[in-house]
Formats: sequence, C-alpha cells, structure tokens
Amino acid sequence: MRSRTLLVTAGLVAALAAPAGATAAAAAPSAKSGKAPVVKVSKAPAPKPAVAKPVKPAPPAKPVKPAPPAKPVKPVQPAKPVTFTATGTVTGVDAATRSVTVLVRGGSKDLHATTATVTVAAGAKVIVNEAPADVDAVQLGHRVTATGTRAGAVLTATQLKASTPEPEPTQTPTV
Repeated sequence: MRSRTLLVTAGLVAALAAPAGATAAAAAPSAKSGKAPVVKVSKAPAPKPAVAKPVKPAPPAKPVKPAPPAKPVKPVQPAKPVTFTATGTVTGVDAATRSVTVLVRGGSKDLHATTATVTVAAGAKVIVNEAPADVDAVQLGHRVTATGTRAGAVLTATQLKASTPEPEPTQTPTV
C-alpha cells in the first residue's frame, strides 16, 4: 500500500511540475511500470520583450493670439426732431398753458384739414401783426403760421406768426 501512495504522490509532484499545456494523466506515473512518464517540454521561443519606441516630444504650443479689442459701442443718439409747419385759423388760445388750437389748411401734409393744438415754447418767437408779442396777444380768428418740432403727437412751436385776417371787401351795388 505504501508503494501506491508513493506513486500517487509522485504523480502529484509530476503534475505540479508539468508545464501548463500538459495534462495530469500524462504527468501521472504509469501503473504498469511504476515510473513516472517522461514529459517532453518543448521550449517555445520566448516572446521578445516589448521595447518602447522613443516618443517624439510634442511640438511647442503656438502662442495664443489675444482677442482683438472690442469695437466701441456707438452711443444711441436721440431721434432727430421732426419739423412741422401748420398754417390756418386760430380756433382757441390758452395763455396759461401757452397753447394755440389751429384749424389747419396748409403746411405739413399730415396736418391738412385737422385741428391741431400747438404748444408755444417758452423762448419761441411770437409775432402778431408784424410786431413782437406774447401768446396772449393771439386772438380767435387770426391767421397763423406755426413752425417747430414734433415729438410723437406733441407739436411745439419755436416760431408763431399771427395776423388779423383782412376783411372781405363789400361790394357796393352799382346803379
């Protein structure tokens, strides 16, 4: 019995010593001969060790160009004042608010055949019957020409000329 145990032990030792590709049956001793079979191990050529190729250094980084300076922002300019001219007959005067209401017959096309309220600016030139005057000298029925600026629907006169309308000539009957 001891010999069997030795054979088994010898088989285990042989199996452990066998190369990875060999089987345990091939490494175990034969029962007939009592000797462990000889296992031929062929030496495969050892893989060549990987040789690291020298790495080329990275090219130097290109210098970053600075961003061009931002263009200066043009300041927003206020809208150009739109001028107007209103020629017509005075239908109302308010000296306290310095405004004159005019039934427009001529001047700026968009004002034709309308009633426009014109505010007379504080430093405006007011002429009544060819003489300098103030807004309170303007009377109902005067012929007026107002010139100034428009901001939306607000008309502001910088010059106001008013005159008394000429009376219509009366025809005398001829006999």
